[in-house]
Amino acid sequence: MITTDFNEFRSTIPSTGSLLGLDVGQVRVGFAISDKNRMIASAREVYTRRNIQIDTTYIQHYIQKENIVGIVSGWPLQMNGVAAESCEMVMKLLKPLEALIECPVFLQDERLSTRAVSRVLMDAGLNRKQRQAVDDKAAATYLLQGILDRL
Repeated sequence: MITTDFNEFRSTIPSTGSLLGLDVGQVRVGFAISDKNRMIASAREVYTRRNIQIDTTYIQHYIQKENIVGIVSGWPLQMNGVAAESCEMVMKLLKPLEALIECPVFLQDERLSTRAVSRVLMDAGLNRKQRQAVDDKAAATYLLQGILDRL
């Protein structure tokens, strides 16, 4: 199940268990994971994409290895709330993944999240190259923590 309805997502996930945050880009996917009690999100890794089959298999194995019970993926809406072209790219990854996994996927509006994450990384004194190395997993962490705070 892939949904933009937070209440539907919340009602379909078990009461405990780790959630996976994904920041899906054309070149990279940032990963973040929550603790089993869903209090805090932690940045994990940045995966460099290859093709849909390899990408979905990699994420499927990651979900199994980490015992993930739900996924929060960034949903790149335009500022007016309309689905951006990037939303199609996200769905091209998530739809085939949905067939391989049993956990629900929540599409989290990610408007302004990139700006917020970039500001935090700049305030931390990271230069452009350092920010590029961590921004995808930092964005995934930011998105996931936003959902954890609502659960």
